[in-house]
Amino acid sequence: MKPFNLIALALILLGNSAFAQREKQSQPNIQSPFSLTIAGPAECKSGEEIEISFRVTNTSDHDIDMSTVYRGGVDLGFRYEVHNSKGQLLEAAKVPRLAISPIQYTLAPGRTMEGGTTISRLFTMTKPGRYEIRMSRVTSGDVKAPVVMSNKLTINVE
Repeated sequence: MKPFNLIALALILLGNSAFAQREKQSQPNIQSPFSLTIAGPAECKSGEEIEISFRVTNTSDHDIDMSTVYRGGVDLGFRYEVHNSKGQLLEAAKVPRLAISPIQYTLAPGRTMEGGTTISRLFTMTKPGRYEIRMSRVTSGDVKAPVVMSNKLTINVE
């Protein structure tokens, strides 16, 4: 390739890169339609059931469908992640085949809902150590919709 062609190609690539950066910066920040906060015990004994609570606040200007299904004390409207003290992601167990409780709920703008889930029914957290838990939920029924993540909750199992 001739030196002129190489220089022209380099300028085009640099120009496209700079344009993409400007376009990326000029896009408005996408704000989550709700916030998600979790809380739970700081410590527990091995073998105890671990209940965590959650709080969802509608930060948008429209109603949000927060309908869900509970099975065996686990809210199936959320996704859960648990990491052990080595940082390894624990594999979720199958939710016990207990009674299913569907709940229809619409969360109005500015309103907050609270709930809870028994995380120890989904994950084996019986080995002594530190466990880090996060919950998440998609922002709509679309599988490609953005996901809202909770804060991290650390629980020490003795």
